[in-house]
Amino acid sequence: MRAGFVLPIVAFVYAGATIVVFADLHGSHTTYAAQSQVATVAAFAAGGGLLASGTMLRSGSAGVAAIVAGLAWLAQIWAGWFEGLPLVRILGAAASAFVLPAIAQVALRGRAVLAGYAVTAVLVVARTLIYDPFLDLYCWRTCSRENPLLLHPWPHAAAALDLALAAFAVVFGLAAAGLAAVAVARMSPVARRTGGVVPLWCAVALAAWAVAEGVRLAGPPQSAGAPLHQAAFFV
Repeated sequence: MRAGFVLPIVAFVYAGATIVVFADLHGSHTTYAAQSQVATVAAFAAGGGLLASGTMLRSGSAGVAAIVAGLAWLAQIWAGWFEGLPLVRILGAAASAFVLPAIAQVALRGRAVLAGYAVTAVLVVARTLIYDPFLDLYCWRTCSRENPLLLHPWPHAAAALDLALAAFAVVFGLAAAGLAAVAVARMSPVARRTGGVVPLWCAVALAAWAVAEGVRLAGPPQSAGAPLHQAAFFV
């Protein structure tokens, strides 16, 4: 079997497993996707669309990045799996942060994308190692189980890293969206018609993600039931 077919197969097996996990949530308030039928459709349409786009792109790093973005997007459902293994849930929460740099990679290349991955990884790993859900007053997604990767609880630093991750997402998302939009604008009319759709869609998605993270920064404590955060989820 060619290596190019392995990742799409794994991705769609993962998507199927995610559907099984989601069916076990029973309207849980640990994920936005379980709050309504519309939210469920939106969540799986976004994740499935990214996976399908990656399969169809078949253009090296762009296709792989789209698949990675889809996997990371669906990871939020694994993070909210109320009865799931603690390790699976905490890894799901960590993986969901990589949607943004992965979408950026679909449209862009170079140091900006690498910086996005690197900063996200540093912040996510650091937070994961000191985050104790039982000491988080605003915990809503992973607080039913312990964090098996916890080295030492440091709630104030974990909260600060969470805010830093959201702030970075706003800055990086808007910057990457601007770069993608400029790249489309610089294309010739012919190139724009044939190859401008994907980077333009990425620019919109990156800007929307930045807006959603801005809401998380400026709005009330995050929860699946908060109307403002539900609206941000649909963005």
